[in-house]
Amino acid sequence: MRAYIELAAKNIRLQEGVQAIEQVLIECYLNPGISTKALARKVLLPTPVTAAIKRELIKAGALIQERGVRCTAED
Repeated sequence: MRAYIELAAKNIRLQEGVQAIEQVLIECYLNPGISTKALARKVLLPTPVTAAIKRELIKAGALIQERGVRCTAED
């Protein structure tokens, strides 16, 4: 999981730091199928920032988008 976080952090420069990426992953794990808007509310980030983090995690293979966002079955 650390590899996904580091890969996403390398591609996105966040003032919030790596903790924001970790929070997005945790919320996606705890709430499979969560919408981007609901995810942004849960992690207390603006929706565009949350969407950018989500896109990078999808590119990295940690998340998939289908009826919301959920974690992949991979480790």
